Amino acid sequence: MHNFRITKYNPKFRDDNDVFTNDEWTSYYDIGETFSNSKFTLADYIKWEKKYMDAIHIIMKANNIEYLKVSDLEKCSDQKHENFLESHIIEFFNILHDNMNVFQKDIDKLFELILREIVWCKLSSESMVVHFGYDYYMYIDSNSALDAEKNKIKNLGLFVENKKSPY
Repeated sequence: MHNFRITKYNPKFRDDNDVFTNDEWTSYYDIGETFSNSKFTLADYIKWEKKYMDAIHIIMKANNIEYLKVSDLEKCSDQKHENFLESHIIEFFNILHDNMNVFQKDIDKLFELILREIVWCKLSSESMVVHFGYDYYMYIDSNSALDAEKNKIKNLGLFVENKKSPY
């Protein structure tokens, strides 16, 4: 099994304990805040969210994965998210359940919910497992090394490290 950590965080800014030391946003809820003397906007956020979505599509395509199965689903119980989600995302949230197969055409909806901290779950297929940690860390356990795909993901502006999930 090959283990990867995919993040927006450049590893050169980690200390000896693997802690990222730069002043950067870590959540959807940081929109409007200032980081490194720059205001973090919704447009900035959506740009990064799309990179993570593109990364999972690259990996799914490389592994010929049509869908990922949801497990260990946790849904946010308050309804504040309805103020900033499009109706088709709210509809998807309402039907989302454990053991659901999420096909590639709907994976962006699920990633939006995960990355905006509205749901948490593990996603799996026969050849891989995907889940998120705090602060925009995506972990992949894959049967394949994904060498060519790692380069494509790096070209998106994300960093791919050989790192096992701490969860």
